Amino acid sequence: MRACEQARVECASVAIALHETRPWIWDRLDDPVRQRIVAWMTELLGSAVPDNNWVWFRAITSAFLRSVGAPWSAPDIDHATVRTEAWYAGGGWYSDGGGTGGPLRHFDHYSGWAMHYYPLWYCRISGADADPALLPATAPGCAATSTTPSTSWRPTAPRCTRAAP
Repeated sequence: MRACEQARVECASVAIALHETRPWIWDRLDDPVRQRIVAWMTELLGSAVPDNNWVWFRAITSAFLRSVGAPWSAPDIDHATVRTEAWYAGGGWYSDGGGTGGPLRHFDHYSGWAMHYYPLWYCRISGADADPALLPATAPGCAATSTTPSTSWRPTAPRCTRAAP
């Protein structure tokens, strides 16, 4: 994973897929296969990632690894939540990274995708282990933190109430 940076992005997607299909896929995998998946995913823990939505790839992966009893990284999770709060621009908008301390300027399609949905997926995967303050901050009125895959749960991103800054 360290040789191919795009694998870091895909690792979070694999973690979400394995969580959401856990009774049908993860729970039915042989232990050696699970061990190889865990070994691949743990390469992401503590790795350097750009200071933008990529911080959530580590946090999502850590949450999944924690949920299956594998090594995980609390600092990766804490970093993602702290950085995301720093990137909040108000009115439902998040910058995709913060630059060098100046005004928030990085608004693109990832702002609506990663900055709203990845915290929700993190809460869903983490269940009771998620910071209880994170879900209301990212999706007011949504209390769907069950770790059980369900076809009835749908993440809802906060509505944007004004044009991008």
